[in-house]
Amino acid sequence: MVVVFFGDSTIRGQYELALKAKTFAEPLLYLGNTGGSSHHHLFPSQCELHKRWASLKLSSSSPISLLYTNFGVTHVLHVHPARPWWSYGAGRDCTGNTINSIYRQWNWSQGETGWVSDYLGFAQLEALVTRGVREAGRLARQVVVMLPNWVCNAKYNGDYAKYVVGGELYEDGLHACSQHLAERREHAKWPQLPSLSAFHNLSYAFADGRSLRRTGTQEGGHQHTRMTNNTESEDMAWCRIGQLSGQGSIALEARVRAAVVEADAQVRFVEATRLTVHRCNDSLDGRHYSQHILTRQLGNLLSLIDPAIINRTAASAEMMDAARSAMADMMVGG
Repeated sequence: MVVVFFGDSTIRGQYELALKAKTFAEPLLYLGNTGGSSHHHLFPSQCELHKRWASLKLSSSSPISLLYTNFGVTHVLHVHPARPWWSYGAGRDCTGNTINSIYRQWNWSQGETGWVSDYLGFAQLEALVTRGVREAGRLARQVVVMLPNWVCNAKYNGDYAKYVVGGELYEDGLHACSQHLAERREHAKWPQLPSLSAFHNLSYAFADGRSLRRTGTQEGGHQHTRMTNNTESEDMAWCRIGQLSGQGSIALEARVRAAVVEADAQVRFVEATRLTVHRCNDSLDGRHYSQHILTRQLGNLLSLIDPAIINRTAASAEMMDAARSAMADMMVGG
């Protein structure tokens, strides 16, 4: 039996801490599914769980007792144009298979570098997470999902600081993002983003004062949701919601939580967003957090594990106590 951590660097930090602290009696395995450079990028939409697991070619005698994942979802958020939405072209996925994608047109030239984000993963996030949860349930005896870390904009510098919410070029970046989407749909056949009318749970996503509201309009038994600023296009609204920022990470949490519950209501959550919100002093880059926070997140995970499935070690107790204290403080603080 093995314990598997699957996702991006924010979950890898907990894996490394678990190894060092010897919190599990079972062997630990980390499977990454992201990489953000325009020259060497691997996106969550390219590297789903069943492909990554199959690529290891392990024997059937190595079943998964616990699968802990965040699906690498933070990599679907952009900071246009410093970290634009991207689509993979011809290349290889995490199994080594060649991808011949319709998205290969209109990508950056080979001479350009930079970090990019997974447009297909953002546009089809609900389907990606739903498939991932169901795949995890088939592979593992217990599944736990880590919600995304909250992003602290105040820790950004350079172009990220200019284009993120509150930055001097924030609105310019959003307009460029919206134009970028229109061009890619026309010339590179990018899929359409979903309608915002389906996302009532994003009503608190706009930290810059904007919001979504439910109108009285009924159609097909569903009440529509629109921007309070009705002159703003849905592309612009998604560019706001889709930023790698505090408001973007909160909106992402809502989408991931809803998709997981839809797929399997029994799956439990490590509340990483709530454990990191406004914890800027515990982060160097606004996305990755200190060992203090990692300990709380890992302790949250340990507290959710079914003892009939996983053998926790004595080293787990201190982490679980730290997590319980943090969760209690979080509940008191609202």
